[in-house]
Amino acid sequence: MTPLVALALSIGLLGGIATALYMKVGLAIWAGFIAMFVGLIELMPRPLIRLYVRVQPYGLANSYGLFAVMTTQRPEIIIEGSDDGVTWKPYEFKYKPGDVNRPPPIIGPHMPRLDWQMWFAALGHYGNNPWLAALMDRLTEGSPDVLRLFAHNPFPDVPPRYVRARVFDYHFTDMKTRRETGAWWRRTEIGDYAQIHERNP
Repeated sequence: MTPLVALALSIGLLGGIATALYMKVGLAIWAGFIAMFVGLIELMPRPLIRLYVRVQPYGLANSYGLFAVMTTQRPEIIIEGSDDGVTWKPYEFKYKPGDVNRPPPIIGPHMPRLDWQMWFAALGHYGNNPWLAALMDRLTEGSPDVLRLFAHNPFPDVPPRYVRARVFDYHFTDMKTRRETGAWWRRTEIGDYAQIHERNP
């Protein structure tokens, strides 16, 4: 065996050992994290618990992230316009839920920014989302740049006099309901999200 071959085998062996160790530590970290997250740490094998306890202080894995805790409800803001304050027409977004009969679109890898922001706004409070007030004002003005962000304009001739935002809780329908009604979603009204915006005369 030449020195070069021996060196290559040694590097390969060390790499294999390092990979196995890395996988073992990684498994311990993630298994421990998941077990702690769901409250099953006592069901883990003792050697795995000991390994987890030793490496956990180094912060090699944690719950940090955009979705460290996933929401279990789906509030959606529906923006509507009206000419008389009685009859309201929805502004349908291109991607986020609105019309209960519209199936969820496949959008990846595109990230529709307005639809994404609307979801975050629904999880919070109107006062923390001043951009939404500006959006509603632009709708009363009939701004072409803003209207392009929507699937269609329910007021193609004259902008609405009033614009409002309401919140609904959305859930997927079951297969039976979908077959019978064609509805992909069922929704329950939660209430008003924002005050009514009126077009300047």
